[in-house]
Amino acid sequence: GLEARAFYKFTRLAYQNPSLFTDDTHILHSLGLELQQQAAVADWLQLVYGGNLLADGVDSTAISHKQRLSGGIFLEAPIYLSSFFILTPMARYDLYSDFPASLTYKLTAVLSLSDDASLKASGGRSYRAPTLNDLFWPNDGFMVGNPDLKPETGYSGDLGVSIVMEWLEANLFAFVRYVQDGIQWQDQNPDPDPYAYFGLPVNIGEALFPGAEADLSFELLPDLRLNGSYTFLYSFVLKGASTSYSYADDKRAIYTPVHAASAALTYDNGRTRLGANVQVAGERFADEANATTLPAYVVVNAELRKQLTPNLALSLAGKNLLNQVYQTVNGYAMPPFSFWLGAELSL
Repeated sequence: GLEARAFYKFTRLAYQNPSLFTDDTHILHSLGLELQQQAAVADWLQLVYGGNLLADGVDSTAISHKQRLSGGIFLEAPIYLSSFFILTPMARYDLYSDFPASLTYKLTAVLSLSDDASLKASGGRSYRAPTLNDLFWPNDGFMVGNPDLKPETGYSGDLGVSIVMEWLEANLFAFVRYVQDGIQWQDQNPDPDPYAYFGLPVNIGEALFPGAEADLSFELLPDLRLNGSYTFLYSFVLKGASTSYSYADDKRAIYTPVHAASAALTYDNGRTRLGANVQVAGERFADEANATTLPAYVVVNAELRKQLTPNLALSLAGKNLLNQVYQTVNGYAMPPFSFWLGAELSL
């Protein structure tokens, strides 16, 4: 029951702007190890435990060398209290070389209503340390990192119903999340012109995120499946980077649409996968004062993947097929219509 995975990732980003005499190169190395094991202690109790180690190193012409060592251990213990009720406590302890250690936890409960339907509830605490980009992104004239960032912590709970059948899967959940010191990139330039954008990651003091989400997976024909999802996410910023608000102020979190949806149609017979998907995001605010908005957008993508041999697969993807001009961050247009080629080799 032991699973082990080791990986190495290499990323290189070069940025050149002759008019600003800028010629920067940033190289990121990531080396990691993940272990997980499952053990049956009794008929009514199982244990899932493990841990991970991760070393990140950045070599940059702009910020010199930065590194982070992190790791953690976790324990998950599903308790089968009866044939129709499962209670699962989970805990994780993480260590960082540059931030305080953190204990996160979660408790989930699943009550079977029938062979196909179940009622689910969960609640817990989360923790997210700033990324190296959040901390040290060099000043490129458009954005800069913030080495004074604090870790983000959150508390969440959800309640909903799941239906799982041979041809249908559906979930409907209501949730709420409370975030302290949430990390968000904000425009620091008061000029409303999007091309005058200058981004800086900051800690939002407090924010509350109530909402609901629904997703559906439906088998239309053998090997042909339709998937859809919708998320309603309201948000209340209670304490911003420098100002406190009340619920009556009704301030939304930046880059957080109230409405978001997606749909996908996929044919997959094991050797050939052909699919198309649509992503929709509603209007979002781009600043803490909620004075600047980004319009809603619709993006259509398609993908073809062919398993040529048991060890070799090729893929072709078309992204943003409608060539929409849209932004997820103010002042930064997302890529236009493009093709992507890929190959997967298993040894």
